[in-house]
Amino acid sequence: MKLDQQEREAVLRALSVLPHDHPARIAFDQGADPIALMHLLEGDETVENLKEIWLAAYERRCLSGCASRDEHKRRP
Repeated sequence: MKLDQQEREAVLRALSVLPHDHPARIAFDQGADPIALMHLLEGDETVENLKEIWLAAYERRCLSGCASRDEHKRRP
């Protein structure tokens, strides 16, 4: 899933606790999404933060899509 600027900044904040040469930071810089990064991280707070960011982004897209479909259905 492509992240918007706000979501991308949230991921960067979550990854900021990692060293600059950490594989997860490098992968994100190369375009990996938050879910793809999880296998590069140990079970810690960073994984939970990435899950929350991804789920919030997914939910916004779902709600946005539902609103668009509902509006389209109301048009004659």
